[in-house]
Amino acid sequence: MKPHISTTKEESGIDEEFVLKLRELAQKERHQEYLDLLHPALEQVVLRESDEPLLHLKKHLDPRIAIDLAELPIELTKEEHSGRFYLRKGIIERLNRVQASLPDEFRLCVRDPLRTEDIVWKLHRAYVANVMKEQDVDERTADLYVRNILALPDDPVTPGHMTGGAIDVVLLHADGSRAQMVIDYEVIPRKKQMFTDCSGLPEHVVYHRQLLKTHMEGEGFMNYFREYWHYSFGDSYWAVRRKEKVAHYGIPQKHHFPS
Repeated sequence: MKPHISTTKEESGIDEEFVLKLRELAQKERHQEYLDLLHPALEQVVLRESDEPLLHLKKHLDPRIAIDLAELPIELTKEEHSGRFYLRKGIIERLNRVQASLPDEFRLCVRDPLRTEDIVWKLHRAYVANVMKEQDVDERTADLYVRNILALPDDPVTPGHMTGGAIDVVLLHADGSRAQMVIDYEVIPRKKQMFTDCSGLPEHVVYHRQLLKTHMEGEGFMNYFREYWHYSFGDSYWAVRRKEKVAHYGIPQKHHFPS
């Protein structure tokens, strides 16, 4: 028996008219061709670096936007940790506009912004070592496996998180508590729940996901359909989704960072 989920705005914060619009949108999106990050179309995108600078999150984000960086399974130097707190100027400006457009009872929370090349290679080594241990395979096999789940600097397409144009973001309530965007993994497996349009989720969880998606895409971001939290602008994935031939962000160089 399906559990009862309250749909009154007073009890759940859900706007009924907005939910109806989301359902119509979902119907249309079922006919959309979803693009994986490994899709060959991404390799056809031309990179024309905009030279847009990187800005520090704590100095330039709307103060209502929380910064709660996701923990990584690696040890970072002080310099590497500090390097995570940057995004392209245009991305920060868009995030600020998203925050301004959200209902007063919601806030954005930044989880994973820039990943430097050093961090990505450290992650790669950690994941490869873990796969070798867990699956009892050689290093080459483990490397091939990891390359399917982690974008690397030597891939044909520059990883979004390395450009300063991709971000992992979730919703908070105004009081700082997490807006529910997942449910118990015993009810729906984690791998399935990662998909933005995962079926079977309670209506209030769908509402939170689609509220985030609607406002992020309203500022030009594109969501990666396999990860409800991942959005990008200006990278190759964004370009293909927007039917653009040119990406604006490559891997930042030293002159892109504040002096």
